[in-house]
Amino acid sequence: MFPILRQHWTLWAAWTVTASVVLFAEPWIVFSWAELAACLGSLALSIDRRTRRETLLAIGLPAIALLVLAEPESVSVIRLVVDWFVFIVAVLLGARAVDDQRELEHVAGHLALGADSEHADERLKQRLAEEIARSRRYGRSFILLAVAPHPRSLANEVVPSSHVMRKIASARWVLEIADSLSRELHRYAHVDVSEDRALCVVPEIEGEDAIDTLVSRLAAAVDRDYEIEIEVGVARFPGDALAAEDLISVARADRRSLRLTSLPSSRDDTDEDTSPGESLRDARA
Repeated sequence: MFPILRQHWTLWAAWTVTASVVLFAEPWIVFSWAELAACLGSLALSIDRRTRRETLLAIGLPAIALLVLAEPESVSVIRLVVDWFVFIVAVLLGARAVDDQRELEHVAGHLALGADSEHADERLKQRLAEEIARSRRYGRSFILLAVAPHPRSLANEVVPSSHVMRKIASARWVLEIADSLSRELHRYAHVDVSEDRALCVVPEIEGEDAIDTLVSRLAAAVDRDYEIEIEVGVARFPGDALAAEDLISVARADRRSLRLTSLPSSRDDTDEDTSPGESLRDARA
């Protein structure tokens, strides 16, 4: 849980407990149903997502007043004001904590579901179609890279056991990889994000040495920016495929068939004698 969110929940809990203890211990206030509602009524915010601060105040304040009036022998303005004050503060603190929680859940939900795959695929296929037409017109080649966090990086990180939280962590790494690729290549390439990897269209790349150099450069950039070890699938136009869908399939299959690069990061001491270029050539051999 994020520190600011934990702080809001702590303040809410501390106020509820402290107010309950003080009202129960005060001899001049008879702790009854009104005080119980004042201290614990704000918990309705966390029980039902449809409960809002304004609604709870509109219902809770008159209800507390009626509970106080229901005990004629102990009715007093001071008691009513104290109960209302405790209830209002508790609702405000609780609403802040619950709103932050719901906002976090909203953002986390988008991360857990991943990128908008349908729109991302459309953008990528459109860019690939444009690049294919341009390459045919001018006789140039290009490559499509499928870049994902290496399983070793995922294994080395402390990831919560929750399936949703693991998806959020994985999605965060993919977004960070895409950010690093975009900054490293500037406007030279088109970078898009799918659910499990970043896809990058890089024009005018010819020859295996040029591909090896580019992959090495991108791996170093991602490692420098976010300390993430990556693996890369490569699809070449026109060498591997001639259609956009086929290029995407080749780049993804390159990864699944274990023919892609396993790039050693700067933290991997055991592989420091093997360059990314050599690793790429060995993997394709």
